Amino acid sequence: INSCEAQTTPPTVSLLPLMYLVKLWITISAPNWTGVTDNGENVLSIRKKPNKIYTLEDYLQQEVITKKQKEYLEEAIKNKENIIIVGGTSSGKTTFVNALLNVLRNLADRVLILEDTPELQCSAKNKVIMRTTEEIKMIDLVRTTMRYNPDRIIVGELRDGFTTNELLKVWNSGHGGGFATIHANNCLAGIQKLKQYLSEVVSSDQSEIILESI
Repeated sequence: INSCEAQTTPPTVSLLPLMYLVKLWITISAPNWTGVTDNGENVLSIRKKPNKIYTLEDYLQQEVITKKQKEYLEEAIKNKENIIIVGGTSSGKTTFVNALLNVLRNLADRVLILEDTPELQCSAKNKVIMRTTEEIKMIDLVRTTMRYNPDRIIVGELRDGFTTNELLKVWNSGHGGGFATIHANNCLAGIQKLKQYLSEVVSSDQSEIILESI
């Protein structure tokens, strides 16, 4: 794991052989860096990918969703409808996206997965995984997707207006069937968050675009 100067460089992200995701913040000369404790200690965050991918059938058996909801989701995926997963931090958004991705495992669709950190797991044979770097932002990845002739575009998380606006345009350009997550307290708040993000880059009301997309 390489150290990085906290004053000018974002946290170092490394993958260990056991599929642990490690983020390491090392303070050199930046006392106000948010990844440092009050005592000036370095912060080490270890995130382990699950050994098991929970499927929609698992959600059904554990009574997290009903049979009707499971069938609705499977039909929506089959019909290439876009799905936004809404929830707070550690609410299980990524776990649920992985369950939806599992539905794609036997499809021939080309799946493009865009994410900041390697968390999504997809067993589809025809997939391309792209990740952001310090120089390459999520908006850059979304704009690049059209060159890969995608059938479905998956975004790990929507965080800003530029990415949200670009993704909705791509989804509305014949590339439906995508998934994305967004931080919000409930579904209605998720829609409001989408509108808030879009208002950062577009002055007119984008409600119809959102409704058309999801």
